[in-house]
Amino acid sequence: MGTIERALSPRAVVALVVAALVISACEAGRGDACFEPTAAEMEARSPVNMYVEPNPVEGGATALLTVLDDGLPTGSGTGAGAEWQCWDGTAWAATHQLVRGFDSVEARAIEVGPGMTTSIPAVEFPLTNSFPIIVPDVSPGTYRIADLVLLPDGEEVVGFVHVLVD
Repeated sequence: MGTIERALSPRAVVALVVAALVISACEAGRGDACFEPTAAEMEARSPVNMYVEPNPVEGGATALLTVLDDGLPTGSGTGAGAEWQCWDGTAWAATHQLVRGFDSVEARAIEVGPGMTTSIPAVEFPLTNSFPIIVPDVSPGTYRIADLVLLPDGEEVVGFVHVLVD
């Protein structure tokens, strides 16, 4: 793991804090309201090139989340957190906040639910980057990791990668 190569702009700090604090989970709780996604959802293309290794992976295991800068403006970056999502039958819903492992910060998966908030370190990592994550201890099935990418002009793009849990 390298060091953080640049400081956050005020807009990036605000965006990361808001993204980290406004998180909702499946209404019935983790696992109870998660279904296999539709074929259309599985065929959807992410606007950001991301992958997880290994994939498939076991619940509770460590994996490597990589976000590439393919086609994104120079200076784009990701924050320290990403969302673990399940298909609730109509939409992707966050069940966990993933904190990337970096420097002295341990990778972790924090379960979220109605009324819960999480606080993620306000840092920005330039793209391309790879960091360890902890896969939540969830039932076997198909899930998604969604990650907010901050562009240099202040715009945001949400990328995603599907993850198969054995």
